[in-house]
Amino acid sequence: MIIICIVVWVDPNVISRLFGASNPDILAESNHALRIFSLSFIPFCYIYVIMIVYKLYAHHRMALFISFALSLTVIPVLWLVSHFAPELLWYSYLIAYAIEALFIVIIHRMSHLKFELKTEK
Repeated sequence: MIIICIVVWVDPNVISRLFGASNPDILAESNHALRIFSLSFIPFCYIYVIMIVYKLYAHHRMALFISFALSLTVIPVLWLVSHFAPELLWYSYLIAYAIEALFIVIIHRMSHLKFELKTEK
């Protein structure tokens, strides 16, 4: 995802054209939005890997929480940002993932979860 993020950051018009944009004004406007949105790929992937780690260590509730939170955090943040700061709309994904990462750390510390492999005898 870092490679995709770099490609989008260097030449966002490639993605715009991929989705049919050809108007120079639209291409120019989409540059900032796509660059900011591409930055959200990195925390998304990080959180997704954390979810898999929780699942592997049999912390199923925490993995389920992360799975739901990935979907349910973005929508309210998008709504709030669109109402109170519409010019920052593309930052809402980064904000949502930062909030989710904070909740993951808080819940992890409150639950005193340990990552131990259980071996069967």
